[in-house]
Amino acid sequence: MGSELKCTVRFGKETSEGKALLETSEVLFRGEFRLKIPFASVKSVKAVDGELRIAFAEEKRAQAGVPVLREARFELGAQAEKWAAKILHPKTRVEKIGVKAGTKISLFGNFEAEFLDELKPVVGTMTKDKVAADA
Repeated sequence: MGSELKCTVRFGKETSEGKALLETSEVLFRGEFRLKIPFASVKSVKAVDGELRIAFAEEKRAQAGVPVLREARFELGAQAEKWAAKILHPKTRVEKIGVKAGTKISLFGNFEAEFLDELKPVVGTMTKDKVAADA
């Protein structure tokens, strides 16, 4: 993903201007305070009037193994809805490498079973360890 914006973030009682980064699997903020919000910890994402609101479980403040639910609000303007959509629907590995529906591909080497399972419903023809015609 790699999107980056200057913005203001409110988190708890703190407010800071800084830089927000939308990465492949997390949202980062660097300002007077720092935030790292892994997508795996996100409980809800909303874009409201140019503000991206992310509710997430914060493990480091957990007591007795129960994560604390926190919310960060990013003032992103018109980009708030785009960021929310990217967080809620991140690209798959197949999309990231540019494989289109119906593509003929040839694979060489060893691959994770999960990756092969991701490829199967997308590709037209898939051969392993040899070059397929028209691949």
